[in-house]
Amino acid sequence: MQFEYEFVYNGKSYLNSSLAGVTNSSEFIGKTFPVRFSPESGKSEILITLRHFEKYNLTYPDSLEWVKNYFIKGF
Repeated sequence: MQFEYEFVYNGKSYLNSSLAGVTNSSEFIGKTFPVRFSPESGKSEILITLRHFEKYNLTYPDSLEWVKNYFIKGF
């Protein structure tokens, strides 16, 4: 499943999509998630699952514990 997301960086709005790694997309509509963004390349990635955070050696936030109920195994 892929999510489309929008974020603002330095006053400029960006729209992108990324693999989500979760099931039941309706539970995620309107929720806020961190985004990793490189201004140099213009690439971004929404951070939702443990794997997303581990990829960048970041601690999984307590505020996203509810998301674990929707993880796709192995993602």
